[in-house]
Amino acid sequence: MLVAVVAVTGVSYLDSHTVAVALERFAAWIGLVLIAPAYMPEEHGGIQEVIAARRWPFHAIILIRIVLSVLACFTLMLALACIMHVAGGDFDVAGYAFGGFATAFLLGAFGFMAAGLSRNTIAGLLLSVACFYASAKAIPAGSIAFPFSLSAHIGEDGRYDSKYFIVLIGCLFVCATFAVRIADDKKRGMAR
Repeated sequence: MLVAVVAVTGVSYLDSHTVAVALERFAAWIGLVLIAPAYMPEEHGGIQEVIAARRWPFHAIILIRIVLSVLACFTLMLALACIMHVAGGDFDVAGYAFGGFATAFLLGAFGFMAAGLSRNTIAGLLLSVACFYASAKAIPAGSIAFPFSLSAHIGEDGRYDSKYFIVLIGCLFVCATFAVRIADDKKRGMAR
């Protein structure tokens, strides 16, 4: 997926706006691929029973999956930003990598929440795609919740306030999913 970003935008001598578009609008899809299916990558009931029979609690396994997915997402964003910077790009590497990660995390966290609450990974992926397109059209560009603030030139001069807010929203999505699923599993008598 990231190779496609490189093929579309190139990597040599990119200005900050082109890098922001590449990271926020193209590379952010990596969050959907890595984070959204972390709750239920195994759709088959037999595999779910094997995981549930393990000594570790199911939700601890999910927590490990989400942490590893988030770390992988950030690492890939940082690597792509470093490649663009080394190839002659003129931008703040850490800030733009964080900005791209924030958008990817929001996209993935929404998919994670949808997949976790519906118990269906496909539903999570589809609702996350719908959220991505709806946020591009429905949220005003000056809003603190606008996920594409770097490419809209709102995050210039090192201001990444909206990106911190977007990461907070993503964390709330993940925490709400855990809270609802744990409560539901306790109610059904499935929690250990």
